[in-house]
Amino acid sequence: MTREQARSTQAFEDVQEESGRTEAERKRYATVMYQLIILVRTAGWLQASEFLLSLTNSEKRAAGERLLAALAQQMNRVNTDISDIESLRNKARTAELQEYMLLTREFMATIVWYKRFVQSILKIDASTAMQDQE
Repeated sequence: MTREQARSTQAFEDVQEESGRTEAERKRYATVMYQLIILVRTAGWLQASEFLLSLTNSEKRAAGERLLAALAQQMNRVNTDISDIESLRNKARTAELQEYMLLTREFMATIVWYKRFVQSILKIDASTAMQDQE
């Protein structure tokens, strides 16, 4: 299995699991995922992760934690030091520049699959997700 196939398979399973939640929970998950993409591009994945974990809305924070936990499991393929949210945050804080850049590319390549499946499985696009932010 290629890395791309592994990313997509796990993302499909993770988003499919979200499809069993309420409409409000699915929308929060989609909103957090779209925000994460924007934040990673503008501020890096350390700041983006910290933002998700600092959300005061407990439901959005829970959605962010589910997404970050899934992404940490995905990142384990390229760095076995990453296995959960805390190790993901730690690696983001301590990685040398070259490793940080490599992990950022992997993070973005992975989250694109979540975006695709949020659109196709949950049927929530970015404009719909961002409309009624709580």
